[in-house]
Amino acid sequence: MRRLWFPTVLALTAGSLTACTPAPLPVAALAVVGERIVVVMVACGGHSVISIDEDERPSRHTTVSVYDVLPSWSVEGGSPPEGEVTEIVAFGQPPAGWKTEKSELTELQPDVQYALRGWSDREAASVWFRSADLENLGPDVVVTAADDYKNKIVKRSSFEKKARASCP
Repeated sequence: MRRLWFPTVLALTAGSLTACTPAPLPVAALAVVGERIVVVMVACGGHSVISIDEDERPSRHTTVSVYDVLPSWSVEGGSPPEGEVTEIVAFGQPPAGWKTEKSELTELQPDVQYALRGWSDREAASVWFRSADLENLGPDVVVTAADDYKNKIVKRSSFEKKARASCP
């Protein structure tokens, strides 16, 4: 009986260590250039995908079930080299080498929460935002993910430096 206890504990411990998921990477941000919303993505290698998804309905009286499909816009871009910065105009024509996957979402609405999501080698940290959160941004300042579903506004050059450093 005693001999079975140690291998069982060892197997459970080893199993729990292999189930960890790496933290999302802070490699996606939003900027405003002119009147256009621009997604800024720093590639970490591997396949890259970016999406802006409606995350909630504006009215508390609107029921959203797991079967509802909320509007989304997404593009994918093959495998940019690690450290390459790509700018993509949200809801517009993607740059060369990228293609539009979903285009139900064509503009942001007031009082609706959205999520910028991405993937480059692994999951990008999501940026949760409303259209009002973008009003004071410009081409040299971005909003990106901080901790615990919060955002931070930083200089674009600082974002790009930190994003490149975070790539595995």
